Amino acid sequence: MRKSIKLIALLISLAGCFTASAQQDPRYTGYLTNMLPINPAYAGSINGISSTLMYRNQWTRLEGAPVNLTASIHSPIENTKGAVGLLFVNDQQGLQSTNTISGVYSYKISLPSGSLSLGLQGSIINYNLGLNRLYVKDPNDPAFTANESLWLPNVGAGIYYQNDKLALGISSPRLISSNLIEDYQYVIGEPKSHYFLTAAYLFDLNADWKLKASTLGKYVPNAPFNADLNATFIFQDRIWIGAGFRTFSEWSILTQYQVNRNLWIGYAFDVAIQTYNRGLYGPSHEIALGYNFSLNKSRIISPRYF
Repeated sequence: MRKSIKLIALLISLAGCFTASAQQDPRYTGYLTNMLPINPAYAGSINGISSTLMYRNQWTRLEGAPVNLTASIHSPIENTKGAVGLLFVNDQQGLQSTNTISGVYSYKISLPSGSLSLGLQGSIINYNLGLNRLYVKDPNDPAFTANESLWLPNVGAGIYYQNDKLALGISSPRLISSNLIEDYQYVIGEPKSHYFLTAAYLFDLNADWKLKASTLGKYVPNAPFNADLNATFIFQDRIWIGAGFRTFSEWSILTQYQVNRNLWIGYAFDVAIQTYNRGLYGPSHEIALGYNFSLNKSRIISPRYF
């Protein structure tokens, strides 16, 4: 009986954000500013130590909609072909919160036309259901006075190719699908493996302007294929402004400002394509802050486009 009550309460509390639960992994419109959350092979792709903080508030009019925070740092290992990285992701959806801590390693292979990196990722994921945040008639009901928490490991892998003009990647940061219904007190969800395909190309328009065209494809078993299509203009390697389209759902505006060679800040705004969804969900806001630096003071951090 207690199990049934909890399940009913959970379903009611999450009814307003069922589409968010289906996506499971956090998504970022500015995915090219930091691809480490979706591809472990991206580690070491920057000429130095790269640290990034990303925050996304999705569907601001929908109570219980996803709120995501991602922090990462990665760097090549001096005098080797390897690179390492650390990643922390917090994803809040309704009563459920997910915290993921990941360690990343990549190995770079030099090619005549660029470099190819192979990446591996090991993660520990905490799934937490905050039942004590539910409004209930009897706040002392023992069925709703405690949180439920579960820790599970996972692994990921990826491939990433890059040169001065082109970036390509294929990856799955979470290869193990877990059915949390079995061997657990009640339903939190059923995390699915996510598979990503990324591609970007940089066009030199003239001495001041560049154009970066990019796409991110995502496949989740038993869900429609989803893709982001983006075009970003870059002025003097300092000011970035672009627009994007997410299949079946949203339009996006992306901006980024390169404060100096080390520091940059970015912002993205998403809004639903359909008028009804636009009024129901509201817009999504995303902000990112990055700092790249080198421990070798004689080394110059080159402009980054991917």
